[in-house]
Amino acid sequence: MTKVLLYDNSSFVPQDIGNLLGVSRFSDIYYRKRSLDRWVSDICAAAGIQFVEIGGDSSARESIKQLGMFGARNLVVMYLPAFVAFGCPEEDAAVFLRKLSLTRSSLAVSPDAAATSLEQLQVAVAVGELAQALLQAVYAGESVGELLGGALEQMHPLEGDVAMIDMRDPLHFTDYLTSNFDVRFFNSVQTINDFVLLKRSSEVDKLRREFQYYGLLPSALQMFFIQPYDFSLEKGSATYKMERLFVPDMALQWIHGSLDELSLKRFLDKVFYYISARPVRQASADAARTVHQDAYRDKVVARLEQLKAKPEYEKLRPYLDANFGGVDALFGRYFKLLDRVGERAVSRDLRVGHGDLCFSNILYSKTTGLMRFIDPRGADGDDDLYVSPFYDLAKLSHSVVGNYDFINYGLYRLEIDADLQVHLQIEPGAPSWARGMFETRLRDAGFDPALIRLFEASLFLSMVPLHIDSPKKVLAFLVNASRILSELEQVF
Repeated sequence: MTKVLLYDNSSFVPQDIGNLLGVSRFSDIYYRKRSLDRWVSDICAAAGIQFVEIGGDSSARESIKQLGMFGARNLVVMYLPAFVAFGCPEEDAAVFLRKLSLTRSSLAVSPDAAATSLEQLQVAVAVGELAQALLQAVYAGESVGELLGGALEQMHPLEGDVAMIDMRDPLHFTDYLTSNFDVRFFNSVQTINDFVLLKRSSEVDKLRREFQYYGLLPSALQMFFIQPYDFSLEKGSATYKMERLFVPDMALQWIHGSLDELSLKRFLDKVFYYISARPVRQASADAARTVHQDAYRDKVVARLEQLKAKPEYEKLRPYLDANFGGVDALFGRYFKLLDRVGERAVSRDLRVGHGDLCFSNILYSKTTGLMRFIDPRGADGDDDLYVSPFYDLAKLSHSVVGNYDFINYGLYRLEIDADLQVHLQIEPGAPSWARGMFETRLRDAGFDPALIRLFEASLFLSMVPLHIDSPKKVLAFLVNASRILSELEQVF
């Protein structure tokens, strides 16, 4: 039996959605680190179904020709508009498509089987002459949608048994995107209803500290943070609830290139208002050195040892040796620069800090200016709120300047030359004007951009054992860190 799914990416996104993310087609949208067409392609592969994308060029025609589908016996052709997304686990979507592909009659899947129309169609499944006609239409460059519209009366109506989302509706689209929580394996975020999320973690003490953090915050900063409530202890885990906001995080908007210069300026206006509003606590010289040491040296040393202890490290080691003279040499370059800047990197003015102020932890609406931070580092008491004044800025820098989100979403290439040197290509990367804008804001706020960049380098070095499940990404982070260090070695 020959099974093929036609993914219809020929229509453009509605203006509201285009304005939100700056994309023109649904396939250009990234969700949980994969483009939507890649999601469907992977689901098809799991279901044993050939994937063909209809995108207005000759690629679909050539794919059909190369696959030799014309005249195939027991042919099943499925049709999925690109504006339909699966709102269920990937495995469930694969099982659903696999079941549909076993049909002996043509099917029209919609939310209401009693009222099937082309406008409501989610998935179509064609067999026999209709299946051949669909392939012929694609090959001839004709509209598959129009052909299906005329054939609906011949198809058996069916209500799908998995959640499917019509992303042409801006509310449904935003709802879908805001379920894009990048959580660690020991965490989960689940939807209670349209308005409430539940966060659960097996790291009970860490979640308790997160929950306590909001209540300890100075009132002037609470406006920036999502307020948690209903902390609960369960067997082996803890939970708390929080408001569900239909607002995408900044990482998602950043990788889609949806922020122009004015949009980024307005974002920086607000985030630097937070930076300036953070209360200051004057520390003793010894206490300030301890905070500095913990954040920028001891943590990096500990993460280096953690990396070396990972079984995946041996796979990375030849690349690290060839490119950096070994991982110790790379980290040593950072420590040498840290020693070189010396006391100027130590600040006695400790500030209240989020602790992980990267773009994925910032919910932001370009339209309304609404900004909320999620997943702070947590605190047991008031003293835990006060951290190095540079740390939140370094986190912002590694998103604005350091291309962290592009690497994290897999939007990069690693190319190896004849000398086994790895070269990192970011696709598309931060806009050229973003760095200058950010560094101007740093200077205006009284911070040295080069110093913030050094601490940004420490983040790329220290995060690698946390991403060891993707050794390729780890190598990309380390190549990126080496780039930053090379730049700074010309400054300090």
